[in-house]
Amino acid sequence: SNVRDNSILSAGAFIRQEATIAERVILVAGYRADHIRADLREPSNRVQRKLDDRNDSVLLGLTYRITPGISWYVSRNESFSPLSITTSANPNAATPQTTTGIGYETGVKGELFDRRVGFTLSLFETKRVNEQVTEIDINTGVPFTSYIGNTETEGGELDVNVRLTNKLQALFSYAYTDARAVNQGRDTDAEGRPTKGRPEHAASGALRYQATPALSLTLGVRRL
Repeated sequence: SNVRDNSILSAGAFIRQEATIAERVILVAGYRADHIRADLREPSNRVQRKLDDRNDSVLLGLTYRITPGISWYVSRNESFSPLSITTSANPNAATPQTTTGIGYETGVKGELFDRRVGFTLSLFETKRVNEQVTEIDINTGVPFTSYIGNTETEGGELDVNVRLTNKLQALFSYAYTDARAVNQGRDTDAEGRPTKGRPEHAASGALRYQATPALSLTLGVRRL
């Protein structure tokens, strides 16, 4: 049997700074540093290897107050997915590559009707690279793992909350997501098709009752 005895140590630091200009413009900047160290072992196969990975990511954002209750915002965010605990210890296997992404988001958010209705309407786009895919060796015909997978995701989301009474609140959310594979290795038929596990349409609604200052009851429904 292929028993793995893997240990992964993850450490990181994050710093964020905000600045307000003329009471209307809010600038946000952030920086994150991650360090991953993995000790991978497969005792049954007598193989072992150590991996060391580092990643730097940056967050940038801007918010502009159109009115006291309505704001427009835009942001750029970099993401990072660390090594999986199931990564192979075989030194001949492909060296895992850090899956990274760059996301952009813009939208409008605010409160209306004496702050009884709150909403956020946003559009987003995300690109991820170095995702794990399966390829075929052209000389031997043997499948192997490679880290060349790319995906692109774009869509929009609407969130609304309505304060019906001082204790009762209605919540509604709808999201449209178009996630497609760009490069999937040997699975060329998957390129340009929607990725798995991400519904194109998702909606939810709920009622929340604040029974006491410390207790709230929520009844909701979700459709994917």
